[in-house]
Amino acid sequence: MPGLDDVMAFATERLTDSMPPPEGAIEFAVASSSYTQEVWRIVRKLSGNEPSNPIKERRKLRLILLQETIAELSEAPVQAQLSLTDFWQGFDFPPDSPHLVQGRGNSMMPTDDDTEATCRRYIEAHEAWVEAKTAALRG
Repeated sequence: MPGLDDVMAFATERLTDSMPPPEGAIEFAVASSSYTQEVWRIVRKLSGNEPSNPIKERRKLRLILLQETIAELSEAPVQAQLSLTDFWQGFDFPPDSPHLVQGRGNSMMPTDDDTEATCRRYIEAHEAWVEAKTAALRG
């Protein structure tokens, strides 16, 4: 599955292939993948020009961004957990998320987040979630 950087590179390539460039393509090509909300705004704007299912496309992009987030996680358990929390916060903590946040519908203790074993379980849960959601989108 291509990453957001691949999609942005494709947008840049398309810019050089077409004159005038498609509306919004320049915005997308120069957007930073770290600004999730800005990227979403541009994608929503561009997707209005293409026949597609916006819910399905949003799920695809969420998967791509989560894969990139997982690949870039810190080795430090607390920092990794914070990165995952930041990611899901950008999506308003959807109900189908595999992410656990202390005090959000659970009885996690502060010490539960800071062990390597716990962090590994969180990451494995996210990876399994990505696989399941990818299979569902393909199915």
